[in-house]
Amino acid sequence: MRAYRIFTKVLLMAVLGVSLLLGACGKKLPPPDPKNPIAKVAVLPLRNNTDHLYAPDWIREAFSDAVPRRYYSAMPLSAVDQQLKEKIGLSLGAQLDIDNPTPATPTPQQVGAALGVDGLFYGSLDTFSNFVTGFYNKYKIKVRFKLVNAKTGAVVWERVAEEADSETHVSASEALKSAKGKIMELAADRFKEVPRQNPLPEPTAKLIEKLITSPIPSGPVGARR
Repeated sequence: MRAYRIFTKVLLMAVLGVSLLLGACGKKLPPPDPKNPIAKVAVLPLRNNTDHLYAPDWIREAFSDAVPRRYYSAMPLSAVDQQLKEKIGLSLGAQLDIDNPTPATPTPQQVGAALGVDGLFYGSLDTFSNFVTGFYNKYKIKVRFKLVNAKTGAVVWERVAEEADSETHVSASEALKSAKGKIMELAADRFKEVPRQNPLPEPTAKLIEKLITSPIPSGPVGARR
């Protein structure tokens, strides 16, 4: 399982790196803001609004890896998950959903205090689809993220991002390969096999780039004092 996760992470970083090189002359990120009180952040488990078991983890990991580019110190995801489970008794994104809270939903202040962070990235995965119909390939990823001040509960940034490809013609061999992959994916879900690698690394990297280059307030990490 660990080997699969490492391979997926390396592949995503490689794709994202290529995207950054190609877009080096594109949108420039703003400098760090030493006045921003949010320095250390945690990317919380995503609410999964899809029927895909592993996709929220792929998106969350890719986003967390990119967060330091906006001058924040991101708490390791393994530590986030461990502290949430031990101190609050929660592990699912749906249990942390402050947009649709239940009496048991912890406040951002409670989560922030448990994790020892200044800010919290809440998110949901609304769409993650990748399928072939005949000789046409189509994919779509849609996410929602927000950054919340863990001390005040104020939302300081919110964004909906989507990466999709309209139906495009593929060869017979490509269609057959994709169909085989889909069968294996369904079989893995049925028998609860180890998580597979992300089938959409390039769209995922593009999606993360849209989020990171959106107007997120710059963090203070690395700013000159």
